Formats: sequence, C-alpha cells, structure tokens
Amino acid sequence: MGRIIAITSGKGGVGKTMSTINMALACVKAGSRVLIVDGDLGLSNVDVVMGLEPKGTLKDVLDGRLQIGDIVTRSAPGIDVISSGSGVAQLANMTPLSRSFLVHELSRLPDTYDYVFVDTGAGISDSVLTLNSVSDIFVVVTTPEPHAITDAYALIKLMAEEHDRYDAALVVNQVLTHEEGRRVAAKVAEVAKMYCGSTVHHVGSVVTDHSLIRAILARNVGSENALSSLCGQGWGQAWCQILQLLNNSEMPIRSRGLNSVWAAMSSPIEGRQNLDP
Repeated sequence: MGRIIAITSGKGGVGKTMSTINMALACVKAGSRVLIVDGDLGLSNVDVVMGLEPKGTLKDVLDGRLQIGDIVTRSAPGIDVISSGSGVAQLANMTPLSRSFLVHELSRLPDTYDYVFVDTGAGISDSVLTLNSVSDIFVVVTTPEPHAITDAYALIKLMAEEHDRYDAALVVNQVLTHEEGRRVAAKVAEVAKMYCGSTVHHVGSVVTDHSLIRAILARNVGSENALSSLCGQGWGQAWCQILQLLNNSEMPIRSRGLNSVWAAMSSPIEGRQNLDP
C-alpha cells in the first residue's frame, strides 16, 4: 500500500504546490513510483505549473467521457499526475449522486504507487481537513510572514481538535536564511505544543530562489534539474526528513490506500461551528 502524504497550508500563496511537486520529484529520483493528486477540486493547478497537457480531468470521468486510468498524465521526470480541473463549478459543488459515482470510478485505480502526494486546497475548510486526516502524514507549508504563521498554526490546531492528529510536519518556505526558518518553526512548535498538545516536526526550510520564479513563468517546475537549484535542495532535504518520519515505527500507518483519498475528496462539505482562536 502506498503511503499518503498531504501537502497543505493555512493560506494560499505560500508555495504549497511548489513544495508538492519538488518533493515528489525528489521521491522519484530515489527510485519510487509517485502519483500527485490535485486535491483542490475545481481549482487544479499542478498540471499548469508543470507545463503538462492532461489527457483529461476528474470532470471527464464524472461526465463519463473517460475512465480513471485515462486521465493519469506522466511527466518527463516520471511523476504521474491526476488533475481535477480548473474553474470547474461542477466539481466544487457536486451532488450526492455525483460524489458516489466519482468515488466508485476513482476506486478502480489500483494502488500501484509507493507514495501519493495530495496537493490540498489552502485554508481550513472541511475538505482540506478531511484530506489531511486520511493521510499518513500531513505537511504544513508556511512562510515567515506573521499572517502565514498564524494561519499555519490555526490549521495545526484544528487538525488536533477535530481529527485527533497531534503530529504535523512543517516546511518554512521563502526564507532568507535557514536560521530564519528554524526560528519560525520553533515558534510554531512552541505554541502548538502549549495550546493544543501537538508535536510539530520542522522538516526543512526553503531559501528564496529567483530561479524558481523563472521556472514558474516558463511552466517548467519539476524539471529534471530542478533539485540542483537552491530551493530544490531545500525541498529535497525536506523530503528526506519526511521519509524518516514515515519510517519511524512510532508513526502509525493511517491511510487505507487511494480509496480513502477519493472518499475524502468527494465527501460533502458540512458546516462547522466557529472555534475560539
């Protein structure tokens, strides 16, 4: 059974998708079979920044035009990608019947991967929290900005209070120095331990690298030489630390294969009472 890694964030714009792609690339370079599932239904962008032309999306499966195996797109480095489609209201607002059909179709894709990276939406919606809850490990991405740190903590807090997940990995992106990343991580870990009893594992920091901006504009993120860049090295080191956590005997296997991801992606969004900050 493949291990499920959810890459998530409290707010958008912190580099969650970039982290997903580059850590998946590091995983492939180590010889593993890897799948990226774009878990942001209706607002998919993994294929866009990687410069892929998807064979189809989950909308095509939902409409009956394609089967699930037909929409798996292989990137040049060897990463398989499933896109959920961008700007698709039908996916963002599925009926119960559509959800049931989509879960059935997605369950037909066999567990043939060593690792499945799920690029969740940003924020603390029920769909994001549910995807994190069915993963073997959820990785929170933040930047040093105060509002990003606050939202990252809010996500970690809700995962503890609503899903009893008291272990989180943390990547601090867009730092000027690794020392800055360590300070941010230490602050988040201290507050999380004090107020919700969570253990935050700082798996790495990614230094700001202008070559990444050029790669994004060229739709060339996740290319063969990406890991040799300054930011690519940071994500590669982060993946090594995540792998150590996954191989830790004290870290339980929580996922139930891809079926659990499909069910979480297709579950109805339910209301939730506001929590005190």
